[in-house]
Amino acid sequence: MTVRLSFITLAIGSIIVTGLGLYFVFLRPPLLPEDLRYLGRTLTQVEVATPALSTWLRHVFWVMGGYMIATGLVTMYVALTAFRARTRGAAAVVALAGAASVGGMALVNFLIASDFKWPLLVLALLWPSALVLYGLEGRQRRSTSGGTARVLRDDTETALSREHAAARSPAVQ
Repeated sequence: MTVRLSFITLAIGSIIVTGLGLYFVFLRPPLLPEDLRYLGRTLTQVEVATPALSTWLRHVFWVMGGYMIATGLVTMYVALTAFRARTRGAAAVVALAGAASVGGMALVNFLIASDFKWPLLVLALLWPSALVLYGLEGRQRRSTSGGTARVLRDDTETALSREHAAARSPAVQ
């Protein structure tokens, strides 16, 4: 049995994204030192100028963290199901979702010169790494099983057989 590193790499990324979401919901302060540096203000100056900003940002980070948790959970599901089973379109969905989520997050953190830009870039690179591994695994499967069409047909037939067998088997009493 061959270990497929592509789905494991994607799953690791999803766990980290879920963890970041939990951090944003439960632990992230409204303003980090880097935020104040970017604004060119002290915390006192910001609080005097906009007293409700901290409360508002807390709410924004709850929403953002929730979306990060959801992104991580859905990515985990995709990694363990469609990506692992090599379902048609799974790689494209992973590529687009990764670019829109962690890719965009990493890019913005470079634009604002965030203290976290490098760790976020490493996180974002898990998505293209998973996709490269996915491609290499597909190439390896095609070379050992006689071509792409056969691999896709066999995977589809196997998946359909399992679904039909599950649907037709009587409930265990």
